[in-house]
Amino acid sequence: MFNPVVKLHHGPPLNSCKPSVDYLFRSAAAMYGSGTLALVMTGMGADGLEGARAVRNAGGTVLAQDEATSAVWGMPGRVAKEGLAAAVVALPGLAGALIQRVNEGRVQEGRASQRMAAAADVAREVMYGVL
Repeated sequence: MFNPVVKLHHGPPLNSCKPSVDYLFRSAAAMYGSGTLALVMTGMGADGLEGARAVRNAGGTVLAQDEATSAVWGMPGRVAKEGLAAAVVALPGLAGALIQRVNEGRVQEGRASQRMAAAADVAREVMYGVL
């Protein structure tokens, strides 16, 4: 059984951000490799750019929110402009895009992964306001 452990650290800010999504994406890429699915949503600056690159280099998938539905298109815009996003999606379509990719991953693996099923459940809850 897969039992990941989340650890918080008190390291310095990265990209002037604390917490930084670059730390999160890099950790996910190192732990899950090609099974990593990252989503970059509205935000200022370039935080997430190098983490998204790490996800792509590990064979994972990155999605970015589109400019029209972002309050600030800094973070997702940088990822999209660098060509790291497999898709740039409007806010109303993000949950569906995540679920589609999780389900595609299940088919590619030939089995229903507990990690992917749990990720799909969380995506639905977050995107539809259940959490």
